Amino acid sequence: MSALVVTLSALAAGATRTVIATPDAPAAIGPYSQGIEISRDGWTTAFLAGQIGLDPKTGSLVPGGIKAEAKQAMDNIKAIATSANVTMNDIVSCDCLMADLTEYADFNTIYAEYFSTTPPTRAAVQVVALPKNARVEVKCTAETKVKKTIIATKEAPAAIGPYSQGVELEIGSQELTYLSGQIGMTPSGTVVPGNITSQTGRVIENIAAIAKAADLSLTDIISCEAMLANYSDYPAFSKQLNHAVPVSTATAFVVSELPKDTLAEVKCIGSKGFNRKAVTSSSVPAPATGLVQGVKISGTGPSNIYVAGQIGQDVNGQLPDGIQAQAKQAMTNIQDILVAAGSSMDDIVECTCLLQDLGEYSAFNTVYATFFGSKPPARAAFQVVALPMNARVQVKCSAVLL
Repeated sequence: MSALVVTLSALAAGATRTVIATPDAPAAIGPYSQGIEISRDGWTTAFLAGQIGLDPKTGSLVPGGIKAEAKQAMDNIKAIATSANVTMNDIVSCDCLMADLTEYADFNTIYAEYFSTTPPTRAAVQVVALPKNARVEVKCTAETKVKKTIIATKEAPAAIGPYSQGVELEIGSQELTYLSGQIGMTPSGTVVPGNITSQTGRVIENIAAIAKAADLSLTDIISCEAMLANYSDYPAFSKQLNHAVPVSTATAFVVSELPKDTLAEVKCIGSKGFNRKAVTSSSVPAPATGLVQGVKISGTGPSNIYVAGQIGQDVNGQLPDGIQAQAKQAMTNIQDILVAAGSSMDDIVECTCLLQDLGEYSAFNTVYATFFGSKPPARAAFQVVALPMNARVQVKCSAVLL
């Protein structure tokens, strides 16, 4: 069936923002769009909302467990990608959120079938709960009409699933590189013994090795997503990450389990050749990680803005009671950071919404929806073990300023 394609803006020469909506994928079960496509001169990016194993015809989870749900989730991703005029081989990055990592092998068997060439980068973790009590949720980013190079180095661990260590995009004289989630494992495949300090050190070494293979350094990292096994490790982990990637956003949260029973996994984006600027708003508290509130990269065409995960903390360091008050403050923080970057909420293309209790999903959505118009960004939402300051919610976003 044909997709509904709604062009929202064309504010820069050759640049458009398009909302993707297709009946071949499930209707949104919250205030989000199935996908957002950004087309600029010679470069198209599609942000695909997190998909679970919902049958688009019935709106219900398909029966049959992890393999059946994984297949349906990936079919949904493929349908949205097709509607955005991209293929599965254009996908460069995925987040794979699982209800049970013991199903990792079964999920990988299905997942691998959807990539006929070298698979994209990814992170895969076990979370507390997914919408509709699904077994898996997959959220993706696709890039097309640019030169891609698969990054592979023996100085970092070989993939332990169907993914690539890194994918580098060449946009004229500029480079944008996606790096797979790295854990505390040596290139020989041995998990580093010891505490969070030891494993984080190895994680950073792995990221540095992949970055180097892409002709980047750690100072070129602009966005990090950090998943931890223990909340008590947060201060030590943040200190190391802050030292390693000082001009990057970071979103950190605690999950139920990481691959190989490791203590931390970090997934990154790096850039080179763009004009990079740290974004700071005086009305937003400094990030708990000690890193920057936002990063804006500009070059030929539109600018990309990466906003660090925001909790409901105000500039005075206070965290109000209740999900709706915290959600409102978190979204206001994002809004203020975007204003400081010369942008607005209308420019957001994707969000990741981390909840401490999915029972508060509806209450969160009520507030979240007020910050967007009728065509909100793509997103994923799931329940985690813990967030900084034991917040009820954390939201990270990316925006494209046309």
